[in-house]
Amino acid sequence: MLYIVDGTGDQDKDVYARQMAGGFCDQMRKKFHGWYHRGPTLAGRETYTIANIVYGAIKKYGLLGKEPLFLAGHSRGGAAVIYVAWQLKKSGHSVDALFLFDAVERSATRQNTPLRGGKISISYRRTSKSRTTPGGILRLKIN
Repeated sequence: MLYIVDGTGDQDKDVYARQMAGGFCDQMRKKFHGWYHRGPTLAGRETYTIANIVYGAIKKYGLLGKEPLFLAGHSRGGAAVIYVAWQLKKSGHSVDALFLFDAVERSATRQNTPLRGGKISISYRRTSKSRTTPGGILRLKIN
């Protein structure tokens, strides 16, 4: 199952839908029929609330361990799905793939940022020998 959280956008749902139409998350949702949740508003205070909604949906549908689990997120939606992966790991479950598009973690305040304190490490290994051709493997380790 694919769970997608889109990026930051307008508070108005119709304006937001127009802003995100055709973006990475919208394309994935349409092509792979993923479970979709809009991203936070510009203030970003909802990032972890959204993450908890996604985590709850994953647990509710009872598909953990029965089919592959993929998480995708754009911008603050990327921060949300990283947090979901961390919650799943804490509860003994794993994520088969994590797709991040310009993931950022911009909480309104540093105090309500659950991923601080060395719980996540990120490394990048270049797979292309050409300086002009992008290519690499991003590894995200959730402790």
